[in-house]
Amino acid sequence: MKIDHIRREFSTPPLLIDDLPSNPYDVFHSWFFDVLHAKIEDPTACVFATADENNIPDTRVVLLKSFSDERFVFSQIIPVERRTFSKKSMGRHEFLLG
Repeated sequence: MKIDHIRREFSTPPLLIDDLPSNPYDVFHSWFFDVLHAKIEDPTACVFATADENNIPDTRVVLLKSFSDERFVFSQIIPVERRTFSKKSMGRHEFLLG
């Protein structure tokens, strides 16, 4: 099935590193408030990506709960196929993938 006709064209100019403020938090603040003003559904939904010690990537959908000039606070949406248990001594969660 050919589906390339579904893709929409983006008319915004390219993002150039030299045009960005040096503080990444300033960049995020600008982008986030643009999203809020655009009235996009679920503006706090984000995809969070990490890689483990073997460079195996993992992504998950998270909700941005708050942010400041020093940190971001996320709440994770855990799919049904994942079961989580807390490793309190390590201060993290681990997931069993199934």
